[in-house]
Amino acid sequence: MKKMIIALSVVGIVMGLFIIKSLFLTDSHSKPLERLSRITNPDQSVAKIKRGAITYSLFGSGVGLLKGQQIGIVDGDKLDKIYILQGYSPDEWLIEYYDVLMSNYDLLKADHVTDIPYALEQYRL
Repeated sequence: MKKMIIALSVVGIVMGLFIIKSLFLTDSHSKPLERLSRITNPDQSVAKIKRGAITYSLFGSGVGLLKGQQIGIVDGDKLDKIYILQGYSPDEWLIEYYDVLMSNYDLLKADHVTDIPYALEQYRL
């Protein structure tokens, strides 16, 4: 009988901790993901990403370690994720990741950016 009471107590504690975690530790107050769009020029094979009034082009890749918080998805595709680049303005730099096997983190540069930080040169394609 004692073992059963102890087991039920442990189950109750675990369930209570799970409920507390789901209520208070989740990011339920975060902003909804932004909807970005892909622009493909029929004359070129270059695809760009549009976020509001800002257009981004592929600059580099292999920046997964610099990935910040996810801020959006492209064309409603939940697998096509957009992240901020840690330490840089999202109005200038973003990271795109298509969440499938063998995918890569691509660095996107806003088209208006002319000064490339030295730290990002190593990721240039």
